[in-house]
Amino acid sequence: MAPRTPRAGERLVVAVARPATATLRRLPAPLAYLLADLASPVLGAFTLWRERRLAARGRGLFRNLRIASRGTLPRRRKLWFLFGWARHTARLGVDFCRVSGIDASNVEQIVDTRGISELRRIVDAGEPLIAVSGHIGVWELCSHVWSLLGYPITVVARPLSSAPLDSFVRDLRLSGGQRVIAQRKALWPLKKALDRGETVGLLVDEDAGESGVFAPFLGTDAATTPAPAILHLVTGAPLAVVACHRTGSAHYRLGLWRVIRHAPTGDREADLQAITIAMNEALSEAILAQPAQWMWGSRRFQTRPTGERPGPDGLPPSAASPGQTS
Repeated sequence: MAPRTPRAGERLVVAVARPATATLRRLPAPLAYLLADLASPVLGAFTLWRERRLAARGRGLFRNLRIASRGTLPRRRKLWFLFGWARHTARLGVDFCRVSGIDASNVEQIVDTRGISELRRIVDAGEPLIAVSGHIGVWELCSHVWSLLGYPITVVARPLSSAPLDSFVRDLRLSGGQRVIAQRKALWPLKKALDRGETVGLLVDEDAGESGVFAPFLGTDAATTPAPAILHLVTGAPLAVVACHRTGSAHYRLGLWRVIRHAPTGDREADLQAITIAMNEALSEAILAQPAQWMWGSRRFQTRPTGERPGPDGLPPSAASPGQTS
């Protein structure tokens, strides 16, 4: 299929985004993040307006909050949470613009990496590594920082529908030295990278559709990509759950939540299930550590198991799991 010709509007967005990104990168950090903070009430108000439309379709940030909290979060706290989330989301735009300014000379001053010392020992000992995270904190920094620390990493990203915008975003992602591959048919390139003793990175907190493995996520079964579990079984590489949380306007902490080493039982489906359950439990812990720093508006719980019936509250039923957050 021939590539779609970019629309004039797409080129205009990139033409504006490039100088805007350069400006935000050059501004002193306090000023750059102040601009984001000033924009956050507008983003919060827009999200609140949009939520009313999404609620009619059984979607949205508040619905996901209800699923995770099972209705125990008062309305006043929901609104307070919304504007905290909006502040973080507005700052994410600044983070992304400034990511290329984080390099090998300053990474240790900007990002606290003490929490991943175990991962450094694993890789320094010659083992490959499967690193998974979600849209938690400033997720783009996970692979960026790992690459700056001197570890080759291949990450998976979904290409944007706009070629000019995809190229622009890809350039920012490549600034740390990581390799980026398209999400489609990524398993084989990832396996080859692991065979070379490298690290591979995936975001695994999106709805995986009918091909997903159902495992508890924030206390409710969610369709989860089996890719990390498959790679773990095929290669034996340890599977690490990581997250990069914001600790200040321009400071972050890269942390390790769990290292999974699953001994195969011979029952492939049971093994995939067990690995995915462990992975989702660790991701849920990372989200609950800083709840306002997760992308709550996603369609995480859209695909449901065959035959499942909603509970009396109209929500998917809770999963019987130690990681349940009722």
